Amino acid sequence: MAQLSSVQIPKRFPLLVDTSNRDGTTSKDARLVNCYVELTPDRELWIYKRPGTLQQQVVSNNSGGLGLTTWNGTVYSLFNVGASASLFANGTQIATGLDNSAPYTFTSVMGSTPKLVFQNGTQGYTCNTSNVV
Repeated sequence: MAQLSSVQIPKRFPLLVDTSNRDGTTSKDARLVNCYVELTPDRELWIYKRPGTLQQQVVSNNSGGLGLTTWNGTVYSLFNVGASASLFANGTQIATGLDNSAPYTFTSVMGSTPKLVFQNGTQGYTCNTSNVV
């Protein structure tokens, strides 16, 4: 006996299709959605899920974004909060009172104490795991 439609498991669609041609010619390859194919040296086909299709982090509910980057596995974002800008790390506010001119650019400095460096042409700041200067 079939189940009521309100309790049936929804149909699952495959992430990708069989690797074949879309029509009878060799001018079109298989249609792959959210994945890509790599050919190994021993002629094997490997299909990988395309990165970046899941939400990793909600950075802030504030408006007025000034910049966004990732560094050492952390998402850093700058937003206008009141009369100044604030720096957020993975959605948690870690610094306030920054210059609120946009846009900010980011880079990193490696060494014994790696630092994230960000600036907007007016002010520049550095950030490591313990403080923002």
